[in-house]
Amino acid sequence: MMTPEQLNAIKERLAKATPGPWGFDKGDNLREDRRPAVVEHFDYEHGEWFIHGDIADISDATFIAHARQDIPALVAEIERLRAELTDIIVVATEEASSITHDNGYDDIVAIARSALK
Repeated sequence: MMTPEQLNAIKERLAKATPGPWGFDKGDNLREDRRPAVVEHFDYEHGEWFIHGDIADISDATFIAHARQDIPALVAEIERLRAELTDIIVVATEEASSITHDNGYDDIVAIARSALK
């Protein structure tokens, strides 16, 4: 389970990364570029290309290039789900307090709370 500290560390690395979108180019034997793939992005503010590294496998290059868009989306989804789970806990706690017998509500609230840890 991801802790808030781990999520914050990811968000810090994300904030420090160069802006996207990133892409990759396959090596070109005609230009004597023997690299299988190069992850890169164009900095529109300064008008220059940045090469992030040679990648041995096209699938790895695709994964890395998409990380600039994928990671922010995943972080946003984690935060959305955590907020939704917090709302569920509030409602479940309120509902459980109004019922005179347990019927498992306490267990549901405990499970939801443990999911946020």
